[in-house]
Amino acid sequence: VTLKVYDVAGRLVETLLNRAFLSPGVHSISLRSKGYGGRLSSGIYFIRMEAGKHIQTQKLLLLH
Repeated sequence: VTLKVYDVAGRLVETLLNRAFLSPGVHSISLRSKGYGGRLSSGIYFIRMEAGKHIQTQKLLLLH
């Protein structure tokens, strides 16, 4: 599984998982924003997950 965060211009801003092996099921990952010791400011981002041949992109609105 690969999980990456992109800004609205399509630039990669953070890689949360890079080719991690996860067993089937439900998993959660914390995303830390700039106000909480992370790198991301408030704004709109896209999260892209790749798992084998499955690719999914979701919009994320991050507010502090």
